[in-house]
Amino acid sequence: MNGLAWLLAGCVGLVASGLAGPNFAEPASAQAAPLRVVGRDFVDAQGGVVILRGVNLAGESKVPPFRHVRSLADLDPLPGWGVNVVRLLFNWEAYEPSPGSYEPAYLAHVTQLADELWKRGIYVLVDIHQDAFSRFNISGCGDGFPRWALPSDVRPQTPDNGAACSNWGLRMIFDAEMHRSFAAFHGNKNGVRDRYLQILSRLAHHFRSHPGVIGFDPINEPWGDEKKDLPALYADAERVIRREFPEAILFIEGHALTNSGLVGSALPRPAFSNFAYAPHYYDAGVLIGRVYSGLTLPADTAFSFFDHKTAELSAPLFLGEYGAPGDTRGADSYLTLLHRHLNQRFASGTQWNYTPGWDRSRRDGWNHEDLSIVDDAGQLRPGLFRPRPYAQRISGVPRLLAVRESSPIAPYIIEVAWDHDPRRGQTLLFAPQKLFSGRPPSLLPIIEVEGSGLSCRYDRDGWTLRCASDRSGPKKVTVRSCLSLGSLCL
Repeated sequence: MNGLAWLLAGCVGLVASGLAGPNFAEPASAQAAPLRVVGRDFVDAQGGVVILRGVNLAGESKVPPFRHVRSLADLDPLPGWGVNVVRLLFNWEAYEPSPGSYEPAYLAHVTQLADELWKRGIYVLVDIHQDAFSRFNISGCGDGFPRWALPSDVRPQTPDNGAACSNWGLRMIFDAEMHRSFAAFHGNKNGVRDRYLQILSRLAHHFRSHPGVIGFDPINEPWGDEKKDLPALYADAERVIRREFPEAILFIEGHALTNSGLVGSALPRPAFSNFAYAPHYYDAGVLIGRVYSGLTLPADTAFSFFDHKTAELSAPLFLGEYGAPGDTRGADSYLTLLHRHLNQRFASGTQWNYTPGWDRSRRDGWNHEDLSIVDDAGQLRPGLFRPRPYAQRISGVPRLLAVRESSPIAPYIIEVAWDHDPRRGQTLLFAPQKLFSGRPPSLLPIIEVEGSGLSCRYDRDGWTLRCASDRSGPKKVTVRSCLSLGSLCL
């Protein structure tokens, strides 16, 4: 639908494809990296508020050969799906298989992905990933820490990570040796914690010259005391990272058990700045029962905890993981609920997960999990993921981000309101024309604008709607579907 005919249909405001006044010359790559945290927002170099939405990459990268994609072409669909950030998994075992011995080929692989993502306009958060400490814990069902990082009183298990590990979450909770491994790590037994900090320092030094990398999640789903172990770990992580990469954002998580959304985090506010609160959320009924009941209370409760913690920390909310297994009944409704919560808070997040190498036998390639948003042909799996409109960048103070799914005929309405500051550039909406064309595609998207001097137009890709004004003040843009009958919009 390039070459869209703009409609003026008795709606509030002005619909335009190329009006004089606001400057639309700013390229799509103008969202300068790195970002920084200002209050509860991610802000770019021009002062625009950036909302990050994307995916984790990738499930099968947790196990040998520790690769994330089949080829770089696997990254090509992401911008068209609305992805502007990737939480990129980094595996310590793959990089340092023995103490002080590093694998340059693995680092080169991860670096190439980060650079290629940035070429596609996608920010990168490097996630130091682990589950249940190591592949050599919990009957071979974990990942992350190298074998040599286990304390001497823990007997290494033979790695499995197959179908027998599908209940790894329960095993982890009750596995005494895993808990001893984390206790030894926090106590720096055999210097393992020191070596972990050296890894963070090396990565910060390496990635500081790669502009798409905005920061680090120091450790995925950690175990340890939230008032003692984790604050001390994050303080030391911040120190070694910022020594090499002063602008890096830290994405800090609470204890692994807070991911259920049933309990809030007790993490205290760190002494350092430029950080985001990055919890995960998985509804037990969805993750284990494979069904969304339609009840909103579990998610409402989880986001209430998130609200309390982000207010306490005075930090943005970045939902680092959320998702649903492939055979979940009601998965689309469940994910719609989570996105509604994110939109209400102008919050960011990355869905778990994009695994281009998914297949019907290995599934995500780790512990028989099956949350990949694509199938073995690289096609989006119905119910698990679909491109959803949202505001990617707001040129001022955000006031409203609302997405309504009105009907099968006219599927979406998106409303974005903000207090505009012309010095902060343009407001960018991911609002692909095809999302508003209906089923069958008999409709046109109509753009309604409010606020002095505001006009909007689509990029050539038909995905990104740019809104600009040379006058400050309240602005609002609405995109919805329109059935055109002559000069009327029904």
